[in-house]
Amino acid sequence: MPISAAPWKKDDYPFGLFPAALLVLSVGYYLLFFILSGALQHPTLWAPPGPGLVYGYFATPIGADAFRLVWMGIAALIIGWFLGGAVVRRIPARNFICERYRTAKLSLIAPGREILFFLCALNIAAVSAFYWFEWRPQVFYQLAHSAFFFSLAVVHHGQIAQSPSKMGRWFGYGALALFFLAFLAQRQTTLLFMAILFLGLLEILHRRRKWILMGSLLFILLALLYPLKRTPLSPSVFAACLPKIELEEDRTNSYLLPALARCESTAARRNLIAAAVTWSRDQALRRISAIRLLDRAMAETPTRVPYFNGETLRPLLYMPVPRFLWPEKPLENIGNRIGHAYRILSPDDSATSINLPWIVEFYINFGTKGVIAGFALAGFALGGLARLGTVETRSPTAASFTIGILFPLAYQESNLSLMVGNALHGAAGAAGLIALAWVAGRVRANADGTP
Repeated sequence: MPISAAPWKKDDYPFGLFPAALLVLSVGYYLLFFILSGALQHPTLWAPPGPGLVYGYFATPIGADAFRLVWMGIAALIIGWFLGGAVVRRIPARNFICERYRTAKLSLIAPGREILFFLCALNIAAVSAFYWFEWRPQVFYQLAHSAFFFSLAVVHHGQIAQSPSKMGRWFGYGALALFFLAFLAQRQTTLLFMAILFLGLLEILHRRRKWILMGSLLFILLALLYPLKRTPLSPSVFAACLPKIELEEDRTNSYLLPALARCESTAARRNLIAAAVTWSRDQALRRISAIRLLDRAMAETPTRVPYFNGETLRPLLYMPVPRFLWPEKPLENIGNRIGHAYRILSPDDSATSINLPWIVEFYINFGTKGVIAGFALAGFALGGLARLGTVETRSPTAASFTIGILFPLAYQESNLSLMVGNALHGAAGAAGLIALAWVAGRVRANADGTP
């Protein structure tokens, strides 16, 4: 049955699990990047500081206060989350606006749903092309890129629940294939991981087992291969195979496969692979050790670095204003400043910007009380919006909108104003796609003489 003829059914509405899933992902981020990564720290991960060196991360124990603060933040996030959901549930059901919102069966007429499916598939293809050809028109790229997860949600739901035409199905699969190829070619590993995780989440929401196992295996494989593919191996790794290896100027032999080809025996190859696996593990642990920044911030705030007192949160006041209306709008460069303030970046590094997770941002602004209050408010907002946009509506378009905009906020590795700004850009891009689909659907329905 073509997509335009398939009515929405209540049984096809699978999004009620999303609020709980988003909470699990948000808590899981802190369990992995802070609790687990901190528990697995050992001296081989970080080099000792050189003579007179005061910047960078070093092999020092993680303070117990950092772990306690993470657990307090998680507790505040969970409490705020349930309070936000409870408030939404208690909105008067007889309120006219809320009643219309809750009982809406269709947010788009059938032709509009079909057009939205194709627009979202085209958006996925466009984002892939932006990365592939490295051509990024500022406003269009920002809106299309921020609406990427919304487009994934619409295409995935359309493939499952709307039974699109054969041409539409292949068009959707083609856009997904282009996205995977482009992101792999350009080494956009973080966004690729997020997209695979998001597709797995959608499978779970639809209560489907197909592809979940395959996706999990692919995710794990990419996680293991990422350090070996992206980063040249340390010269110490090659000592397991070629003690006297000489690296050419182009560093071709600093990667695993060329080095394996130069090993002289099977035993040497095994030694090299074992050393590379250990090195890859350490690289992955370094990548997820966000608790190092929190530990440094707690050790030096406010004794050496004074509290920022909301300075990093100030961009939230003017962040919704688009740059084409305000060309002089301040840039989001707080990551470089934080890196220098806490002696992580070298003094002459003016280009690198470190990630500033929410828990660190709340702490350097207002201390422990700021973490508890900030996480409670963040949980309240995310929990309430997640329920309002999924459980409290029967519109799959509204649910896809909510899921696509809120999902990236579960990965809270960047400062709050930057991530909220990206969410607003995504909302604007998704709203634009929905508006185009609505107008085009009405025009098509009028041309066909259908109501």
